[in-house]
Amino acid sequence: MRQLPGLICCLLALIATGAQAQSAEELKETFAQESRVLEQAIDEYGRARATERTAIEELRRLHDQLDAGLEDPNVSLSYLNDLETQLADARDRACASLEQTAKARRTMYSRMERLAVVARDFEKQTELFGSSQQGLTGMWHLEVQPLDLYGLINLRLNGSQVSGPYRLSNGNQGSVRGTLAGNVLRLE
Repeated sequence: MRQLPGLICCLLALIATGAQAQSAEELKETFAQESRVLEQAIDEYGRARATERTAIEELRRLHDQLDAGLEDPNVSLSYLNDLETQLADARDRACASLEQTAKARRTMYSRMERLAVVARDFEKQTELFGSSQQGLTGMWHLEVQPLDLYGLINLRLNGSQVSGPYRLSNGNQGSVRGTLAGNVLRLE
């Protein structure tokens, strides 16, 4: 899965999850489900984009052949007409693939927004019910600014060592590790 570049450099605002364990678990599962759907949407976009590139390249190749044919004084009209037919078909395929790519992109953006909504719901729940967690270990809401990304991070504290996986509203996921010294948390 794709990693968020420069996570070390991003400022993280962690807000304690705060709600009843069952509701937090439900939101965590919803976030995981939405993340999987987003991953599928990203994969579909990648396939659509590859098809689009192929269709555009075919269209370009046929245009180059037509240009060369038009410059050739010995070219037959039959050859040019055949190229025109191939160009029309290639143009139709390219237009269809452009539309499919745009649709896949819109779906991907919609899934990103849905993931952000789930993360914001998790944050709202925290504000309403307060934190039932003790200490740092547990699920936390994650906000990455200035990228306007939301997510969840499940931190584990072992002595002064902190680690755990995260997932963001744009589909990126990974893990962090760091230390807790005094009241200062440092994550990479």
